[in-house]
Amino acid sequence: CDMFPAGTFRRILLPENLGSEPLIRLAVANNLLRGCAFGAFNILRSYYNKHSENSKEETYTNLRKKRIIWTTPFEKGISMRLFIAVPLPKDVQRAVYTAEEGLRSMSSAGRFVPFGNHHITLRFLGESSALADIAAAMHEAVKDARPFVLRLGAPGSFTHGGARTSFLSVTGDLDELNRIHEMLESALFEYGFAGGKVRFTPHITLARAVELSGDISRVRVPNAGFTVRSIVLFESTNENGRMVYTPVHTETF
Repeated sequence: CDMFPAGTFRRILLPENLGSEPLIRLAVANNLLRGCAFGAFNILRSYYNKHSENSKEETYTNLRKKRIIWTTPFEKGISMRLFIAVPLPKDVQRAVYTAEEGLRSMSSAGRFVPFGNHHITLRFLGESSALADIAAAMHEAVKDARPFVLRLGAPGSFTHGGARTSFLSVTGDLDELNRIHEMLESALFEYGFAGGKVRFTPHITLARAVELSGDISRVRVPNAGFTVRSIVLFESTNENGRMVYTPVHTETF
């Protein structure tokens, strides 16, 4: 049984037909609370294989791909595309999307961020299977953090590789945000991750490959702020051409 840091597990999705199997649910929950990921996985796999019509025994990877079972984050050897970010509450996401709609109205082209996908990236990790190490680094980064307030700032753009990315800046307690970012970088380095290659400039991406037909400074940004109380590890997947960001692990403070 592999053990992971307390608080690593946030969610488990089970087959619907387990609704009448409270003992199975209890056994799974008990294993997760103890940090025993593969104990929980073995229970689910055994149950599914026993009740499946398929003659071929399912593997962990197959079950995860089919979304039959999925606990996070613990699956050694399964690589995921990951990033760590500050999440935005729903009202702030709506405010950001309002600004994005204004940007869209003065753009002739661009790949605009879908509603609900906005966030403040702290570190893009890329493909990794070291989920327990990342969770531990996140815990280390915010162990002395306190809640702080950020607000939506002015719109802007930068060019990378010939393509323009448009964003909203953020204002507020940037000292605390920068401190958490520095602690996170240091903790990730201690767990074997190379240092970030991009200078940290906190922002909320609105669109990529933007072709503006107007002055971006004219985009109206709603007056909105929020209290930051957590950082989140997200998995990024492409589902039918749309990027989906799924929370994998959360560290609150």
